[in-house]
Amino acid sequence: MFQTVCFTNIADALPLWNSNDATVHGIAQSALWTKLWQQHVNSDCLVLTLYIDDNPALLLPLEVIKQKQQVIARFAGGSHANCNFPVLFPALANKIAPEHITALIACLKEARPDIVLLSLTRQMENWLGFSNPLLSLRHQLNPNPALTASLPDNFDSVLERSNASRKRKKHRQHSRRYDETGAWRIYTADTPEENIAAYDAFFTMKSQRFANQGIANSFAGDALTGFFRNLFAAAENDGARQYRLHVLEVADKPRAVIGCSYWQSPETTSVPVKRGLTVEFGAFADDELVTASPGDFLFYEAILTAINEGLDYFSFGIGEEKYKRDWCDIEQALYDSHIALTFGGRLSATANQLRSGLVYRIKTNRHLWPLVKKLRQKLR
Repeated sequence: MFQTVCFTNIADALPLWNSNDATVHGIAQSALWTKLWQQHVNSDCLVLTLYIDDNPALLLPLEVIKQKQQVIARFAGGSHANCNFPVLFPALANKIAPEHITALIACLKEARPDIVLLSLTRQMENWLGFSNPLLSLRHQLNPNPALTASLPDNFDSVLERSNASRKRKKHRQHSRRYDETGAWRIYTADTPEENIAAYDAFFTMKSQRFANQGIANSFAGDALTGFFRNLFAAAENDGARQYRLHVLEVADKPRAVIGCSYWQSPETTSVPVKRGLTVEFGAFADDELVTASPGDFLFYEAILTAINEGLDYFSFGIGEEKYKRDWCDIEQALYDSHIALTFGGRLSATANQLRSGLVYRIKTNRHLWPLVKKLRQKLR
């Protein structure tokens, strides 16, 4: 016996995250993320809910936007929602069947007949030992993978994956450079005031870099600033799924900042608990110390700290970059689903599928992609 419900009032759905046992979900599908996104960025959010035997089995938090004169539902967070995974309740996760997902789609259509397209992008196939039931829907590979470093007990084993001696040498050189400039430290923002100051420092650095590259600033706007400030400063952050900002400071000035989300598998599973973090964003100052690679320095120290804290994984999140490959030994494919809910949504779904397929073919072509990147840089 099952039931589907569409909660258009987020306040009614939030208690469900902790209603019976530990939940498994993507970083952008947490209760805190969903609540703050609606409060600061988009008031039009909803939660699709699947009940099995009168207990919640799956939650799907979404936001509704207008894009090219069409109303679309997507993961709350837009381009900031990466490595997505629905909220699953471990005790009932293995009972979720394709017909339940089809019923959820029908529930969305009935509750919001104005929505023409459901766009579920950058989804993980598996997360913390659980399979993604949303992939029973039609899906295709996302052009970008997620890259992760597994963390053994020995930091040297991680360094040996690529240019270990060079990494150690550069790290020592940059440390001496910081010593010559003034006192330096790496710290984790703790108080609300520290978190706000650290995020503002990140925003300044990132805005400058986007401007120098001629790229639109994806973090711009008071709404997004309010969202991220509150995400990291919120009292609801707990020990298992916590949002933290790590800062490299040299001569009393922030030189690099990374925003990380911490997670762990539920203790209710039969496999050992796994713990890790995902880097959601990062930036470094383009100043007199830029040649001392503050971003690389902070990643080096953050990975070392993660090992000392007993974490099992350090994920760099979505996106192909050489510096990520130098640390990572796990590549995770991500998937997109574009589901038309009306006849008018079919063209958009087809267009999105074709575009994703084209981008995937370009990015996976080792000859064509470097040329495209060079051309894009010249155009900027």
